[in-house]
Amino acid sequence: MLHLLVSCLFTLLLTLVFGNVFAKVTKLSFDFFDTLLLGLIFLTSITSWLSIVIPINFVVKSCLLLFGVLGLFLFREKFESYFKGLRTNKIIWIALPFFLIGLIVASNAPLNYDSPLYHIQSIKWIQEYRAVPGLANLHYRFGYNSNIFILFALTSFNDVFGQQTYSVNFFLFCFAVGYFIFNLYQSIQKKVINVDVVIQFILLYYILKNYDNLSSPSPDYIVFVVPLVLISTLIKSKFKSGFRQDKFYLLIISLTFLITVKLSIVPFFLFIPLIGYYNPNLMKSNKKLLLSVFLVLLPWLIRNVILTGWLVFPFSKIDLFNIDWKVPIADVVVEKNTIISWARIPGRLDLNAVHLSITEWFPYWWANINFSDRIYFITAILAPLVALSIPLFTKAKYSVKYNAIISIVFICFSYWFFLAPAFRFGLNYIYILIVTPLFYMDLTFLSKLGIKKVFYYVLMLICLINFLRITLTNNRQLFFNPRLISQKQIQVPKEERFLKFKLKSIIIYLPSSGDRCYDFCLPCSHKYMNLKNLKQRGSTMQDGFQAVSN
Repeated sequence: MLHLLVSCLFTLLLTLVFGNVFAKVTKLSFDFFDTLLLGLIFLTSITSWLSIVIPINFVVKSCLLLFGVLGLFLFREKFESYFKGLRTNKIIWIALPFFLIGLIVASNAPLNYDSPLYHIQSIKWIQEYRAVPGLANLHYRFGYNSNIFILFALTSFNDVFGQQTYSVNFFLFCFAVGYFIFNLYQSIQKKVINVDVVIQFILLYYILKNYDNLSSPSPDYIVFVVPLVLISTLIKSKFKSGFRQDKFYLLIISLTFLITVKLSIVPFFLFIPLIGYYNPNLMKSNKKLLLSVFLVLLPWLIRNVILTGWLVFPFSKIDLFNIDWKVPIADVVVEKNTIISWARIPGRLDLNAVHLSITEWFPYWWANINFSDRIYFITAILAPLVALSIPLFTKAKYSVKYNAIISIVFICFSYWFFLAPAFRFGLNYIYILIVTPLFYMDLTFLSKLGIKKVFYYVLMLICLINFLRITLTNNRQLFFNPRLISQKQIQVPKEERFLKFKLKSIIIYLPSSGDRCYDFCLPCSHKYMNLKNLKQRGSTMQDGFQAVSN
């Protein structure tokens, strides 16, 4: 746990400094949680720029730490206010038990199947080499270039502790849980109990329920958590007019960043033109916002080209470059079809699934999800219909904001389902759609009940007990482990052996069974890759790889 805490404190310092730098440049005032999220995004983006030309090693981490210490001095008044609020605010004591349980869960070894497949290896490449031309030719998954791996590489003090530490998802967990706990407390303190409060409580429950990736360097978690926070922000905002500029900046920059983590978030961007239509002043003279978007997006695109030869991988429709390390178009198409096919028929790689109609693949997909997920899926489809029907039978009036949220999130849900419906990728959309009937329900009676703070404390205690129950059930060995100083490392199975494949001047390691390299040394690929057509571009691994035809 000590390793995780050190990593999180390092992340916290830098995110607050970068967030305050952004606030100073834009001359906008952001609250603590917005500053934290924006700082996380710009810290990752600056590191992404650096990773193009140098490996993210101890030297880079030390330089950024010095920058953080300098920022601590420059923004000392801000930091003093943060620490003062920490000492006087009761919320920290309410949130602390949740953080502690999350920390224990995060001390487990990575549990996500894809972590030993390519997450861990991708992070190692970022730490040991600058962006390697044609790296995706060694392993197609390296071409996915999820931007969050940059942050995992930066915040893992493997140079200091002698082992990798994956703390980013735990940091995001603390961010989201703290955000909802704080906002719920504020609302109950003001005795304003409305739809927003009820929905925030439900979203908090969902975050506590889905903690599986806290110990894994998985890009799935940030794409699950941040949209829930953004939806909460939209629900609280004045949508039709008077949308705050700081929230508009937060929305655009956050969604831009999420696209660099997982492309499935793209439909969420429909909120931007809609908000701009009702708030035209937000779209005027936004050079700083446009520059911020390029600062976030451009290094990711450059890394895509270096790693794969394609602007966006694995999409062959955007074909702009003719460079020697470019992944062959046939391989790009196969990789895209593999993603779709595996999502439609889990557990069976049948590339023909990409050509099947929904009536053909849906029965296989349905048979592979459990009963509770089926209930969630059906409810997510029916709930928006119920929500839009309520004003027809009650005195409730249709709201542009609520209709926009229902419609756009349902488009995101449809995009996920028809493209690549791996269930874990659509959970955030499903959870949001399930609560949409609350939008048009009359909950004003809650404010009239005279609910006191004690009700909030009881509610949080119930959440804490339930969170402890489910985590203790699934992670009992962690709670009673006397040696929790460090995060458990993922272990290569004893029966696994690594074969050697010789290129011109390097040896590539291949797992003898399966396709996972775990934390084995670089370079590592797997036997399903066509390594016979793989060639070095030079004499070292830094020179990169290219695929050549027979």
